[in-house]
Amino acid sequence: MSVPQNPYERPESAPATATVASSHGNPVVAAMGFGCLATFLTYGAAFCVGILGLGFAARMLAWPSALLVSLVPVHNIGTAQDPVGEGTPLHVLAWIAGIPLAAGIYALGIYLWLRLRRRRP
Repeated sequence: MSVPQNPYERPESAPATATVASSHGNPVVAAMGFGCLATFLTYGAAFCVGILGLGFAARMLAWPSALLVSLVPVHNIGTAQDPVGEGTPLHVLAWIAGIPLAAGIYALGIYLWLRLRRRRP
């Protein structure tokens, strides 16, 4: 059995499934993977920025969760002159629901970018 010159070339005895994936792989799988990676990186950066005390920047990095939390009504435990908002378990659930929302939005954007890039010569 001869050794192939190109390390990415499959030998004659190897099955077709042993080849290296082509550059035109499944864009849905790639988009989902990069969407999860982008979500992990942005939420990780939001956590680190939040530790530094930059709350606004942390909310902008975790914008899907911030958007969903802002849609949940706040319970006022203060007076009418001095309102104090109280977070509820619904706020926690809205924040957690923002994570898969972010992954989906980022994956959709990456998928569209990959499809546009693939069509161009």
